[in-house]
Amino acid sequence: MRGGLSAHNHPCGRTDCNIDAAAVREDGHRSTEINKQPMGFLYVIGFHGMIKIGITTNLERRMRELRPELIYQVFMSPEHEVLERDAQELHADKRLPQAEWFKLDQDDREELFGFLGNRRASR
Repeated sequence: MRGGLSAHNHPCGRTDCNIDAAAVREDGHRSTEINKQPMGFLYVIGFHGMIKIGITTNLERRMRELRPELIYQVFMSPEHEVLERDAQELHADKRLPQAEWFKLDQDDREELFGFLGNRRASR
């Protein structure tokens, strides 16, 4: 399919997430019409009870590499680097050393998801 992805080839390789596959180009990037710069993705995934907050410009490739158990949230934004920094600072005290992985309990996760939801709504 030219200019987008088919439902068969979803951006993260899974059909149970909330990403609009039609909004992502075949190379896994999203471009803004204004500046033609690739948009990036902020993702929050889970694996073995840990949470990873990260960014990528090619979501499909990154999800293949990481193989998460859970995909909590994915945001497409030209400000993905700022969102990642702010989200990681929110629970910096629960971050594993030298990693984008966090040990967050249910309350921490709800706070993170609320924070990201508010940032998304204010765009």
